Amino acid sequence: MIKLVENQCVFNLDWLQLGGKLRKVQFLDVQSPYVAKTRDIATPLFKSIVDLYDNENNHIAVIMTDPRSPIIPPDTVLVKFINRILYSSRLPSIVKQVEQVYQFDFKHITRVDLAIDFNRFIDYPDPHDFISAYVSDRIMKLGKGKFMTVGTVTKPHQFDYIRYGSPKSNLQYYLYNKSKELKQVADKPYIREFWELNQIDTLAPVWRLEFSIKTPRYMVNEVDTDTGELLEDEFVDFNKILDRKYQRNLLVYLLSKYWQFVIPRPVKRMDRLPRIKFLQLSDDYKFFRKVKPAKDVTKTDKIFIKKLFLAKNDQALMSKLEDMNAHLRGNDTIANSTIEDLINTFVHERKLQEWYKHKILENESLH
Repeated sequence: MIKLVENQCVFNLDWLQLGGKLRKVQFLDVQSPYVAKTRDIATPLFKSIVDLYDNENNHIAVIMTDPRSPIIPPDTVLVKFINRILYSSRLPSIVKQVEQVYQFDFKHITRVDLAIDFNRFIDYPDPHDFISAYVSDRIMKLGKGKFMTVGTVTKPHQFDYIRYGSPKSNLQYYLYNKSKELKQVADKPYIREFWELNQIDTLAPVWRLEFSIKTPRYMVNEVDTDTGELLEDEFVDFNKILDRKYQRNLLVYLLSKYWQFVIPRPVKRMDRLPRIKFLQLSDDYKFFRKVKPAKDVTKTDKIFIKKLFLAKNDQALMSKLEDMNAHLRGNDTIANSTIEDLINTFVHERKLQEWYKHKILENESLH
């Protein structure tokens, strides 16, 4: 049993797209440990889109070449690494291998998202209460800018999302209920497994604070997280972005510069008020663990499990299956146990144990 840590949080890359140059125009004409599949469709910016898969058919990356615009150099290449791979300890070796095998020359990051996952803030245990306090002016954010919220009309209103910055800006950052998004949009079992490995309580809502950076236009100042001393002005460095310490330093900088809030008081300078405490990023880098590839859960998976469960209670169907089993196997094997085994195997493979327990086993209308 995993021992949960109060105010625990874990950070990780959630988007990584690198840009660079082709050293070889026919870059696919090489011996490779990956399987390359060229798409029949293109994008508004690139004519050629190639998907990379490993020998276990796990999607690894998307390669974009042959730009349409004459403004973009013809030897430009963009490589977006698939989200699941970002949660694996294999990521640094995969990035290096893709660059070497296909003779790319990575120059910069075109987009990187850094996410912090947690159950509660230090001063605001329920992040929903934090958003409610912000939109009702009970707390104030230092600095100017636009924001947008998403919530549910209730009494009081339930807020699940707040975003700062516009989609066109080089930096956006979001606070949102990640557990709810996984349930309503697209489940990603590897993220939930990542939480469990890193002592995040998956039975409680898991929130995410995410910074999305588009570079090389976005400039950051790297700081010493122990002294607060400015080290150097630089673009987000693609040579360092896979390093856990660099990721943490970058997050410390982003939090200190953009995620500063105070409780308003009648003073001349708001920036001198005590800051609200949110997260304490750990120095323990054991968080970066290998997560085994797992198939994404779809709505079809849940419908399939539900139909199997309902089939167990169909007496006519079970009688036919029992007769079939007895005929084929020459024994008294009960078909019901076979279906039960199938359900359990499928539920375990898709990491749907909690969903199956609450939505199926505890749902009286299905019994």
